[in-house]
Amino acid sequence: MKKILAAAILLACSFTAISQTLTEYPESGFGVVFPSKPQISKNQFDSAVGKIDMVMYMSETNDFMAMVSENKYPAELVAKLDSEGIKKLLDGAKNGALNNMATQMSAKLVIGTETNSLLNDKYPLLKSEGKIGDFSYQLQLVLRNNQMYQMLAIGDLNADSVKQFFKSFKLL
Repeated sequence: MKKILAAAILLACSFTAISQTLTEYPESGFGVVFPSKPQISKNQFDSAVGKIDMVMYMSETNDFMAMVSENKYPAELVAKLDSEGIKKLLDGAKNGALNNMATQMSAKLVIGTETNSLLNDKYPLLKSEGKIGDFSYQLQLVLRNNQMYQMLAIGDLNADSVKQFFKSFKLL
């Protein structure tokens, strides 16, 4: 019985270690620690600024859902933006992502705190926290050249793996 219990503990610890490993996605230009192996999907959609290519990485646990999407905007459009235009682009992407999520969940969106800063002292970063229905969310958007990265977690934001998810994100 002790051997079975020890094996079960070892197995549980090994799954925890696996889920805490930084995985790099060079085709999308980032690395992050997902709480579980993500599902990957690719889409293209029309927007007011032209066609946007999107690759989405989504991971779920019992406590929360984590997602990173890489969105490629028309390079000539982004190159023309000043700092105010970049803030508007990030804000529009934030509103679109959160309103879309609220619509899919048939829930009310309440945006709480928001901050603008730089990732790695270089890339525009917008952070937003609030509620979608009964669920808390945290969203971070980063713009690197014409690539926008959206990192979203919905659920128990106090979980260590949520904190690690955001803290581990890096551009390649």
